[in-house]
Amino acid sequence: MNQKIHKVEVKLSIKEISKEIWNELTNEINNPFYEWTWLKNLEISKSVSRETGWQPLYFVAYKNEEILGIAPLFLKNHSYGEFIF
Repeated sequence: MNQKIHKVEVKLSIKEISKEIWNELTNEINNPFYEWTWLKNLEISKSVSRETGWQPLYFVAYKNEEILGIAPLFLKNHSYGEFIF
């Protein structure tokens, strides 16, 4: 895909991204860790949050106002090792 990206935004919650748009972009990915509902439940349960040291970040790339892609990331802000707490 050779499309020019015009803008990238960082969202701090999956709830800032439409479930329908997310599902449209990830419909060919057969991985439960990319499911919108699963990511939302991680946030609701506080399994991922600034407080636990796993800040969710969603990089959203746009061409004009159309979303071209989304990259979910988790910023780890401590060195406690794996998620065990």
